[in-house]
Amino acid sequence: LTELDYDRVPFQKMPAGSVVQTVVNYPESEVVVKAHQPGGSNAFAETPDGQYRTTIHPMFGDSILLLDLTFLFGGNNNSSISGFKFMQSKNTDMSNPSELSNNASYAGGGNRQFTHGSSRQKDYDGNDRHTMHITAMVPANSTEARTYSLFHYSESNITKYFNATTTDNTGCSFSPWRFTIREIRQ
Repeated sequence: LTELDYDRVPFQKMPAGSVVQTVVNYPESEVVVKAHQPGGSNAFAETPDGQYRTTIHPMFGDSILLLDLTFLFGGNNNSSISGFKFMQSKNTDMSNPSELSNNASYAGGGNRQFTHGSSRQKDYDGNDRHTMHITAMVPANSTEARTYSLFHYSESNITKYFNATTTDNTGCSFSPWRFTIREIRQ
């Protein structure tokens, strides 16, 4: 690298496996508890207010995009299962969302839904919460900009919580999310 005539290595010269760019969605001013009741039983819906929407414009069509989202999740002391998955859209408002192009199918047949993560929380009370880490890898397939967001379903359509839980006292906590998308050159 010291023999190059460039102040910065051109993206085209970066070897396979290099991180070409990183996009981060992290709240720096205010975190608000978000209640989410996604709708009909086991139906995925985007999480409240689109707070996790993150847009990337890949530099290479043959790159791999690595999506990593960490967030605080409260199951509302309910034994219903929650599922989480990333969806993508060509639009920043997440209109016309679609599945990721490489979501695997379930070889065993049956009715199980595809998720990038799942949780069931019936612990002690409505303030039980866990830090969730959801990850996925998807081929860029083009250099067109696209937006990713988190979709959630709650078995039996039970309200769940993101970023904090319902009670506001010093024994409880809140946590900001961090959504990172890395483009990795292939």
